[in-house]
Amino acid sequence: MNLIEGRLTQLFGPSFTRHLSLGENGGLSVGFETVPNAASYRWDGMRRGAHAKRPHWIFQYTLSGWGIFETGGLARKVGRGQAFCAGIPSRHLYRNDDSCEKWTFFWLIVSHPYVVERLLKHANLANTLVEWPESSGAIRAAASLLLEYREESDPYDVENAAFHWMIEMERSAF
Repeated sequence: MNLIEGRLTQLFGPSFTRHLSLGENGGLSVGFETVPNAASYRWDGMRRGAHAKRPHWIFQYTLSGWGIFETGGLARKVGRGQAFCAGIPSRHLYRNDDSCEKWTFFWLIVSHPYVVERLLKHANLANTLVEWPESSGAIRAAASLLLEYREESDPYDVENAAFHWMIEMERSAF
């Protein structure tokens, strides 16, 4: 078990989900999950509820095990130290893999218009897999969103943390 997985498991147990409202600036949903191979875990990027005129952004980082991310006709394994990034809506699908005993990951779904617009501009971050160690700025900033905002928080602090994560995503991508 790696450091982030150990800390999240200690705080949340096998799963945690929280939505943080940013008022008229959208929101941020965060979660930590362990999905066993017997569970049905499957998300279609065209059926996630966002509208093309107000897209969302998902970032999901694997801590242990693996899942499958499909886009552009390719199905790829998302293993430890890898994340997928995708706009919502877009043509992608992610799911657990029956051959993996359990898949543990954390995720962020961002609906802040400025953050989403800025991340969607980067072709190397849209509907793709990235490989970053948990010590990278992007992963530390993403994990801190879960750790810091597990309880009710000031929307301005949350928005500030979302901006920090966005900058770290861009820095890590380049």
